[in-house]
Amino acid sequence: MLKANPRILLLDDEPDKAHLLMPWLKTSGIEVEYESTAHGVIERLRNPNEKFDVLVLDMMMPGSHGEDPNSYDEPDPVESGKRLHRIIRADLKLRDIPIIFLSVVRDTTIRDAIRQEEAKHTTPNARERLFFVSKPVLASALIDRIRKVFRS
Repeated sequence: MLKANPRILLLDDEPDKAHLLMPWLKTSGIEVEYESTAHGVIERLRNPNEKFDVLVLDMMMPGSHGEDPNSYDEPDPVESGKRLHRIIRADLKLRDIPIIFLSVVRDTTIRDAIRQEEAKHTTPNARERLFFVSKPVLASALIDRIRKVFRS
């Protein structure tokens, strides 16, 4: 069932692209909060007063691996997405919140690696909580995916 006015946290290191999506999402009744760094997302998720229904995360966050906002030594930007997923599920223990990864990466081995990590934090009969949307993102495709999250 579609939740009335779901609240999402959107992570993208390209603010111009994120801000193009935001009006479409808001017009569709989705409340959007935006962060441009993995560190910002982690800080928001650590705050007990912040509650989100869905996380929409850019999988490739160049340089930053999340915990330390001044750390830019990640050799592979995709690793930052995998690491952020582990932090959300394992360290922060946020196992029920759906995650939609936005990515230009079409390599199924990377997506499969994240799915394997996801399986470590869910029960066998749990609702699906991990999704992927390819970039460039059409607002309609993202809105459709968010709606499907609540129908699954």
